[in-house]
Amino acid sequence: MVRKGFTLIELMVTTVVVGVGLAGVMAGIRAIGVADVKARTADTLQQLAAQKLAEVRTSSDIANASTSGDFSDQGYSDINYQVDVQPSGTDNIDEVKVTVTQNNDTQTLTEFLFVPPTTTTTTTTATPTTTGRGVRRP
Repeated sequence: MVRKGFTLIELMVTTVVVGVGLAGVMAGIRAIGVADVKARTADTLQQLAAQKLAEVRTSSDIANASTSGDFSDQGYSDINYQVDVQPSGTDNIDEVKVTVTQNNDTQTLTEFLFVPPTTTTTTTTATPTTTGRGVRRP
């Protein structure tokens, strides 16, 4: 006599295998979602850092530019920035580092900016003197 169909054991094994497979797929989908959120956050932070760096770049006085704050004027009150300006060791070149932070996520952009020297004329010598960050004076 030939039996057709599956036994109860075969059905239970198949159900367990399919269940484990579905659990793996669902974990993979969740990991993709988490990675997508992290990528979007990193992209937003990079864009805001680039925007702040552009503001510093167009500032007439880099040393007196805003050094910290948030982006609440753009709807990101939970995102903060920190601007660090340091002399690079080369005449009239400063290293500007913009760090943008949201919770535990951080993005940093660094750029070297030219700081134009200022030329002034003094009344006693009537010769122009150049001053600026890192300029060597005679």
